[in-house]
Amino acid sequence: MNGNDPQRSRFAREMILRLLSAADGAGIGLGMTWSQIRSGFTRRRTEFSDAGIRRELNDLVDDNLIERRWDDDMGCDMFRIVSRGREFLRANCPWERIDEFTGRQG
Repeated sequence: MNGNDPQRSRFAREMILRLLSAADGAGIGLGMTWSQIRSGFTRRRTEFSDAGIRRELNDLVDDNLIERRWDDDMGCDMFRIVSRGREFLRANCPWERIDEFTGRQG
């Protein structure tokens, strides 16, 4: 994945948000492991490197759209969509207005 391509980056981020939203759909705070997220990309036959997906996950965490928490039972990090991420997804991911959803000053 070319880190300089904003369209591919946005596609990957939206895909991650949709995967995590589906996991969250039951309303019980379920998340996904790294391998489950990677599997979501593989099933859709999208060509993103592991490093590229991890970079997008890190950026989504930094943007406060998802969270990463260690899960003792699973023995790994779990990723979950948070309220700002759900709102951003419901708004159809308006990337030009991302600062409004992340709380950053424009």
